[in-house]
Amino acid sequence: MPDASMKELFKKMLHGECTEAEAARIISYLQQADTDEDISGVEEVMQMIAEQQRMDSVSADRIFERIVAPEAENKRRSFLRSTSLFRLAAAVALFITAAVVGYVAWYEPKTIIQTVYGQLDTVLLDDGTQVVLNANTEIRVNDDFLDKDRREVWLHGEAFFSVVPMSDKPFIVHTKQGMDITVLGTAFNVNTREDEARVVLSSGSVRAAYNASRQLIEPGETVYIAPGSDRMQKSAADTLYYASWRYKLLAFRNEPLWHVANTIKDRYGYDISFADPGLENLRFTGSVPADNLSLGLHMIALTFELDVEQKGNTIAIRNENANTH
Repeated sequence: MPDASMKELFKKMLHGECTEAEAARIISYLQQADTDEDISGVEEVMQMIAEQQRMDSVSADRIFERIVAPEAENKRRSFLRSTSLFRLAAAVALFITAAVVGYVAWYEPKTIIQTVYGQLDTVLLDDGTQVVLNANTEIRVNDDFLDKDRREVWLHGEAFFSVVPMSDKPFIVHTKQGMDITVLGTAFNVNTREDEARVVLSSGSVRAAYNASRQLIEPGETVYIAPGSDRMQKSAADTLYYASWRYKLLAFRNEPLWHVANTIKDRYGYDISFADPGLENLRFTGSVPADNLSLGLHMIALTFELDVEQKGNTIAIRNENANTH
């Protein structure tokens, strides 16, 4: 295998322990290969895979199609000419656990609503539920949203939900991190940026599910999955702080600058670089209008006596006395 981490992922797949994100990583890894040479150790992986079918044939076919259908058609033909890779893709499709079914569900036909960098939008679903989308956010809704025994949406980014109660049709928010939030009627914020996921409850009650664990959340509480973690963490939360973006505020409370940088990248599309890695851990508290990022950068510069320079889509942060030549 090219690296030990991928080999460990294949091992987890064999034991049925893959998370949704890990299953997605395996699929992406196979998609990027053109020939056997691109993935050394193909035969070794094949030997690891026992002849045991873990999924029904329909689900396996959908996953296999996802693996062998990369965007470039010439790459698809090259992949299919590679016998070993073809057999590996087929074996993975049969063996990967149910977590990947949720991953594939993202790509089934749905109504897709998206916001761009710096944009907020409010969406009214067919049941009357109101969803406020933060910048750079995507929500997917089945076309038959109200025709099933539960109302389901798929979220990537951040959104605030005000769910209309329907006792016979629970409302479920799916995230790519594998956390599912189930409600009957309530108001809550969900953030699913990158590899982390957080739900903050304003009113009502919700149940969060992740892997085999379940957490009932009460108003004023948050459940959080840290990157790389296999469990949820619950704690008290300031609901107004976590939903401050709804009021067009960019707010931080004792957050390290690396977190501030990630938030700016997610919402505005800017890449931030630190000349000194030690600057990333400086902790910042402050809030500015979300439509005035320059003011926020100026506040950071004044707080820590830094030089903050923006050029195009890049923001560079360095000490004021740093040698810039």
